[in-house]
Amino acid sequence: MFKSAKHALAGIFITLFLSSSALAAGQFDGVTLLVGTWGGLWKDNQVENIVSKFEAEGGKVEFVTGSPAANFAKIVAARGQAPFDVVEILAAQVKDYRELDVLHPLDLSLIPNTQHLPETHYNEWLVGSWETQEVICYHKDKFAEEGIPVPTTYRDLVHPKLAGRIQFPDINSGGGLPGLAGVTFAEGGNETN
Repeated sequence: MFKSAKHALAGIFITLFLSSSALAAGQFDGVTLLVGTWGGLWKDNQVENIVSKFEAEGGKVEFVTGSPAANFAKIVAARGQAPFDVVEILAAQVKDYRELDVLHPLDLSLIPNTQHLPETHYNEWLVGSWETQEVICYHKDKFAEEGIPVPTTYRDLVHPKLAGRIQFPDINSGGGLPGLAGVTFAEGGNETN
């Protein structure tokens, strides 16, 4: 969460929508909440499922769209004057946001839905809102044509016929760190090395 009284109010944004009993008529009159998030269908889903409830209580929601990396760049460019009140970031970015001193610890008692999450998916700085499962995507017919075995682990992608032809997610993307972990495990490592 971003620091300030307004931002503390914004911090209960998700909680309130997931617990309709917490809503009181007009409690957000005159409040405009700026939300940093991805665009497209992700944002459309938020509009459909969350925004109308906030607006029914008198508030207004405006979106600042971009990837987590792009939204972090917006904060850096604004010299810490965040262009949004709440933002969706990657867990790998928490340290960077904290170094800029733009995060405010969460009061997890105000976010009851954490009871439905594994403890590894939330802490005083974040609550996970999505999760990915990493996979290896490949063109089955091309692999067969080239005589390349079906890959079942990242290690299988180290093949001479695949040199220079592998796409891997950027470390700052949603799949970057899990991909790196997959390579590490494939090579016999673990989360400590």
